[in-house]
Amino acid sequence: MKTADRFLLQGFLSRTGLMLFLLGGVYVLSEVLNESGHLGEGQFGILALSQYVGLRLPGILVEMAPFAVLLGTLVFLGDLARHAELTALRAGGMSLPRIVRPLLLGGLLVAGLTFAINDQAAGQLESLADRFMQEKTKGKQPGRWLSSGGVWFRDGDWVISADRVARSGTELRGVRLFQRDGEGMLREVVEASRLYHADGGWRLDQPQALSTRSLERIAPEEPLDLRADPEVLADLGKSPERMTFPRLWGYVDQLRAQGQPVNSLGFTLWQKVTLPLACAVMVLVAAPFVSLNPRGGGRVGRLLIGIGLGLVFHASNVLAGHLTAAGGLPPVAAAWMPIVGFTLLGSVLLLRAR
Repeated sequence: MKTADRFLLQGFLSRTGLMLFLLGGVYVLSEVLNESGHLGEGQFGILALSQYVGLRLPGILVEMAPFAVLLGTLVFLGDLARHAELTALRAGGMSLPRIVRPLLLGGLLVAGLTFAINDQAAGQLESLADRFMQEKTKGKQPGRWLSSGGVWFRDGDWVISADRVARSGTELRGVRLFQRDGEGMLREVVEASRLYHADGGWRLDQPQALSTRSLERIAPEEPLDLRADPEVLADLGKSPERMTFPRLWGYVDQLRAQGQPVNSLGFTLWQKVTLPLACAVMVLVAAPFVSLNPRGGGRVGRLLIGIGLGLVFHASNVLAGHLTAAGGLPPVAAAWMPIVGFTLLGSVLLLRAR
């Protein structure tokens, strides 16, 4: 790596780190003020508040990373232009796209680090923070059953309803099973006090038939012909944003195989890849709006336009998510469309600014 590339990369990373520190600090302060209303509830004091915010910190930094890259790029290139260093680099034969190349590499490094932290740490720590808050304020451990309540799902010819789902995913209470024939007509309805997973199969406890058919073929000692994975049922109580990418991928596949709608989950799955990549896209979006002339006017306006495009990018992700949930866009297309669109826009503007 050339000396100029190292200088640009180090400068970009230092400014991005500073912006991340400032943005994260503002977010942490707002979180402290928001949760300070719980002080004095149960065992929730200053120390517990600090521990709670500390557990949420990785998630906060991940959320702020793209905006930190955007501001870091604008500030760093603005400093170079103000001190005529950008002019010197261009006089040495480096075009603006060439100058931006090390910054783009830095954006990809930040994207990779953001993906790793978000996938392997942030989600799990935020779930731990929620449980920690519940224990300290209410003085109780999470119960055996998922707080989300009942569930409906399809498994082969069966449609299953349950009033409660165990956190382990291996037991359902207040169960009703509806079996359909090959034409989709109702064949049999069965109620049971519980449906549990044991010895590699699903079994009913105290079943009662609500149809004229015999109940012998689904006696408690015989496993039902169900393919539901207990881990998938356990994931019903988890926020998809907090699952790891492989776990969410398997969860979406299982629900799709059961005929469940997975548009929103599919969008969340692909956003785990595209949102970290936004760190690199923000470099392309910001770079064209830095004034190359240290004495040129309109610098503030250019910076505001760059920041505005970053906000538009965020809004386009939100809109794409709503369109996916409504069935207007496939999840893959919705997740990648803002990334591809702003990458092309930033590239065209960068080439024009050279």
